[in-house]
Amino acid sequence: MDSPERRPKADRSVLRRQVACSAAMASCEKAGAAKWVLCLRLLSELPTSFWVPDRICYSSCISACEKASRWRAALEIFQDMCGKRLQADVINYAAVMSAMEKGHRWQEALHLFAQMSHAKLQANTVSLSVAVSACEKGRNWQMALELFEGAGSLDVALLSAALAACDVGGCWERAVAIWSAEFSRSIQVNSVALNACLSACGRATRWELVLSILEADQAEKVDATSYGVAAQACAAALRPATRGTERPETESPVGLGRLVGRELYLSL
Repeated sequence: MDSPERRPKADRSVLRRQVACSAAMASCEKAGAAKWVLCLRLLSELPTSFWVPDRICYSSCISACEKASRWRAALEIFQDMCGKRLQADVINYAAVMSAMEKGHRWQEALHLFAQMSHAKLQANTVSLSVAVSACEKGRNWQMALELFEGAGSLDVALLSAALAACDVGGCWERAVAIWSAEFSRSIQVNSVALNACLSACGRATRWELVLSILEADQAEKVDATSYGVAAQACAAALRPATRGTERPETESPVGLGRLVGRELYLSL
């Protein structure tokens, strides 16, 4: 048995190892995909008679796996953490769900999202945007929009995911309604959200709306993709109408050609 004089030194040594391992795992998590294996190795080597990994260590590993798109590893670590009766938080759930989203496991991501309520955790915009994005990537755009409509708060990631779901579902009118809503205007949107809205309108060959939205928004939101979507929408409207249909008078080939030329010129 250690003497009272030596025990504090041993405790300090264990504490130093704890801090060093936690810092190393945090560094691996920040390094992203390149260090996820090292993060798992550290986690597996940590358990001793003096110390077992805490929730922070598990969180670092889950995040590292998420960044590396390793959804199986992220889920196994999450389950191991819960098995040790460590309370998972919203960030842990969102990280595992994001890993599943990247692995196109939208049903599993939704299952985890539903488990949050059973764990008495309130979903935030991060976890909700991941759930909406997972549904969108699984082409379940109806569920994605249903989740979006139930959101209590909104951020640019959630808005972008909802607009992408509209694009997948061909719901250009819904996309325009979301984009034009007052709550959307209160958010500092980016080119991702803008391009999702433009793409939804472009797929429906609503070139007037595409150009109207493009011209109305600030220049910093517009990128090469924005102009590409606009050009494709106009080019689609220039194609000959199918037999039995007539092109609306507003879709003048000459006018469209000028608009395409102008937008391509501005994109240079």
